[in-house]
Amino acid sequence: FLARGHGVGFEELRFTRAAFWSSRGEVNMKIAKKSLSALQLRILSGGVLCPLVVGAIVLGGWYFMSMVMLAAGITFYEWYELVKNSRNNYRDVAIGAIYLTICFSSFVFIRLGFEQGAWLALSTIISVWASDTGAYIIGKNFGKIKLAPKISPNKTWEGFASAVIFFALSLIAMVELGDFAAPYLDADIGLKPKHIWMVFVAGCFLGAVGQAGDLFKSVYKRRAGVKDSGHLIPGHGGLLDRIDSL
Repeated sequence: FLARGHGVGFEELRFTRAAFWSSRGEVNMKIAKKSLSALQLRILSGGVLCPLVVGAIVLGGWYFMSMVMLAAGITFYEWYELVKNSRNNYRDVAIGAIYLTICFSSFVFIRLGFEQGAWLALSTIISVWASDTGAYIIGKNFGKIKLAPKISPNKTWEGFASAVIFFALSLIAMVELGDFAAPYLDADIGLKPKHIWMVFVAGCFLGAVGQAGDLFKSVYKRRAGVKDSGHLIPGHGGLLDRIDSL
């Protein structure tokens, strides 16, 4: 019909069909590249930021304090932007100020208040990273049972359990590596417990507390109707999204 009624030859029809499938393939490739680039962006951002954070913790002094003050300023701003339009914005701003002040002041105390402060701070933040990574990977691929759908629809009990276990295992690894790291940190780590199960139990407790912090912030994101607290870190969201478990 097309060939006779509209003067289109069969060769042209075959060419048109091939062009259609070719263009469809290009669209699919673009979608795949976009997804891959998002993952690459997430990994790249983490690869840039993690060494900077670790370096500031190890060096201590003004390097560490400058990092903390910069992070505190950014997260306070992100929190304000998150709650400024809420019905009780003054109360919510005050809650965020208390929440973040406790977070950063505790982290500073851990780093500067002990001879083993560098290792304690590293153990804390690396375990938090491991916990968040475990929750993301396991929850995204195997999560079935919703943890708190009214607060955070994507969080699952499988992700929560993975976060707790990954935190505990990471903490055990950091304790075991303490003697190896001591010469580089110029400190006697001296954190070997009599029973490794004590570290596992402590890690599980701290991992659960970290997830509670994540859920706490998710309540305010849900009220604001946003997925991320900001767009500072490509592939990750805001800085507040990265320290909510800390």
